[in-house]
Amino acid sequence: MPVKEKETLVDDIKLDLLNIRAMVLEADDISRLDECDFRKLAWIYKNPQQQVIFIRKMHNQIIQEVLKFLFEGRNIEAVINICILYEIYDSQDRMIDIEMQLEWIEAINQHLHSIEKKVEKDVFHHGLGVWDFMRSINAIRICITPFPEDDQCLMALEDELCQISNALDRFEAEGEFNNDLDGYVEDANEK
Repeated sequence: MPVKEKETLVDDIKLDLLNIRAMVLEADDISRLDECDFRKLAWIYKNPQQQVIFIRKMHNQIIQEVLKFLFEGRNIEAVINICILYEIYDSQDRMIDIEMQLEWIEAINQHLHSIEKKVEKDVFHHGLGVWDFMRSINAIRICITPFPEDDQCLMALEDELCQISNALDRFEAEGEFNNDLDGYVEDANEK
């Protein structure tokens, strides 16, 4: 897919997510998310490495919006984004976990639980439940460094993933997987 086409597609998806959030906010009904086909929205790459990078980029964008909304006191929009984040995670068969810095997790957790009793909207309590559920099933993984936003870093990461994938395919094809580490090192040294 050409770069310009990808950029247009990503912008379209951002707009779709914005419209989904607006729809739920306007209806004040989180069940409106059930009307959305997140699998169709988020599956755009056939290449698994590109798909992982794309989904991580979406996760990161949504997390940044959650933090921004919480900082601005827009708590309902923040929890709607948390629900959207879960739906995207679920649409990928729960295979691509959500990377977050520990500080972000703690900030979101503390803020949501500190206002839990003050907010009476069902949407908020549903979103809080989704947040706690994601943490309980280990959908959120703590990472030391945030996922890179820079396109060059993303391309380097994509190249690295392709090299790893190719190496694994080569090893599998040659039948060189060896449980004996010494034998593996000797085989590698001979090449």
